[in-house]
Amino acid sequence: MADHEAVRFFLATDDRDVEKELSRVFPGRIYTYSNKTWGRNSRLGMESAIVDCLCLSRCDCILGSYQSVFSKFSTMYGNIELIVCRK
Repeated sequence: MADHEAVRFFLATDDRDVEKELSRVFPGRIYTYSNKTWGRNSRLGMESAIVDCLCLSRCDCILGSYQSVFSKFSTMYGNIELIVCRK
């Protein structure tokens, strides 16, 4: 990020704590779907997940977690690079 000051990230997560922490660590660089319905146990939650996937597909590349279906779908749909991040 030091070499690319304009870099921004779209964060797709179903964990509020992760969103809060990354927004704190990278202020002004994290974008999210602001009308998200948290959780995946409702119709609106699943719709929010689809919005996240489609937004990810429009990024330049995806930094995805290991075995993330969201990441894989978005890279295939958007024909973009996937970089798998592991702990």
